Amino acid sequence: MNRLGSLVAGLALVALVSGCPANKDGKDAAPKGDIVPKADKSGGDKAPKVGEAGKKKQLDAPTDATAVISVAYDGTPPKGEPIKAMKEHNDKNVCEKGKPSETHDQTWIVDDKGEVSNVVITFEAPTGTFFQKKESSGEVVLDQPHCVFVPHILAVRPGQKFIVKNTSEVAHNSKIKGTETANDFNSTLAPGKSEEIKIVPERQPLTVTCQIHGWMQAKVYAPTHPYIGVTDKNGQVTIPDLPSGVELTMVIQHEGLKEPIRKTVKLDKGENKLSEKVKAQ
Repeated sequence: MNRLGSLVAGLALVALVSGCPANKDGKDAAPKGDIVPKADKSGGDKAPKVGEAGKKKQLDAPTDATAVISVAYDGTPPKGEPIKAMKEHNDKNVCEKGKPSETHDQTWIVDDKGEVSNVVITFEAPTGTFFQKKESSGEVVLDQPHCVFVPHILAVRPGQKFIVKNTSEVAHNSKIKGTETANDFNSTLAPGKSEEIKIVPERQPLTVTCQIHGWMQAKVYAPTHPYIGVTDKNGQVTIPDLPSGVELTMVIQHEGLKEPIRKTVKLDKGENKLSEKVKAQ
């Protein structure tokens, strides 16, 4: 055998004895029987499910507290400008029949006493716990009496029906866009018609728009618990059946605030009256 043939035979013998061919990238191959973990496409560990063992526990506290919250504006509130696009629309004769709160920008609706509408109040359970699952009854209605949504901000608690109405003289469209595809909805209602919409709870508010009247917009808050409310025309909201004797986080939200206001509160059994102030940021 010539020298080249001897060299080839020698290399083949070495490979046969070792039984471990080298990887093409120069690294050792994983031994048989070991599992090479796959990369997590989500970019990290998956978030644990609420209530999963060792993660969060259900809050053990009596639900015998009621919070009555009043919200006033701190200072002189901004004046809502007239909605210019309304005056240029083919339906302007119907649109301009609305109240001043329906023909002006709806961001800040404040009465003569400084009481603020459309402030969202929610409560959060103490760290490491979650609220008991409770469902509410009744209907939450989003109307279109002229050419804005009324109310401008609303909350739908678990178990409640969400109804969109059109009591106007013209057709309206309701398009809902959430962060989950389950809450994608688009429907046009003729005058006098209504429709029930199934809402899946989300952490972020749902946006409702009208594709016929582009200035129309509303926000729907749909949390997983019932401890939420929106201030009425008198700047007041009542939230019942809250846990008492434990520290809760009260969250105050308004579209005129850049960041929510968060406060720690401990409620007593029965009625608890709270007063808060907000201002444009």
